[in-house]
Amino acid sequence: MKKILLVLMSLCMLSSVCFASMADKVNAISSYTGETKKVSILLDAPSGYAASEEIVDMVQTKADEMFPTPKFLITPFEDSQMMKTIYREDNGLSTMPEQWASSFGQALKSTDIQAIGKSLNTDYILFIQVSDSGPNYSHSSSFIPIPIFGSVSSTKATTNVTCNIRVMDVNTGKYVVMKSTTRSGESSSTMVGGIGSSSPSFEKVYLEAIEKCLFELDIDTSKL
Repeated sequence: MKKILLVLMSLCMLSSVCFASMADKVNAISSYTGETKKVSILLDAPSGYAASEEIVDMVQTKADEMFPTPKFLITPFEDSQMMKTIYREDNGLSTMPEQWASSFGQALKSTDIQAIGKSLNTDYILFIQVSDSGPNYSHSSSFIPIPIFGSVSSTKATTNVTCNIRVMDVNTGKYVVMKSTTRSGESSSTMVGGIGSSSPSFEKVYLEAIEKCLFELDIDTSKL
């Protein structure tokens, strides 16, 4: 019974914090007397990145940090991604068929990004282009002279992920902020006596690398 009461009290406290945070944001927006600018996010990357909930969450969290309310209003991520897909289809631009690949189709030009931004009726585009070097593998094995163990083998996968991030003023079509960063990620697996995993998690490799890229980005949007 005590555990149940503790859980209920914790939930109440969490709800109070969430409501307080929302109230602060609403109050900040209502008291803001300047012009609120709309920002749309375009994530141009292989399908593995664009479809990963973890990566999308990281991108949106970084966007919220870079473009704080009430000065900026970030439009729904799904809307901008859909508009980008429609634009690629209508203009015969190749899409990104590979789940994880260094080559992910025809890159969008600045005129393409501006056209998508105008279709979204937004003021700024946060354009994030993600590419990688492809996975590199290294293997090692050893033998333990104990019958129950036998051989031990391990495999490590590494890759370098590059994030090119630009902020475009849709009205002028000019980039007002540009930043590029490259970071590595790795994942490993181990088999002992034929038991265990023979291949590392590719998703973990890319998640680790892109998390480093986004975490280290420092972009000042206060003058926009």
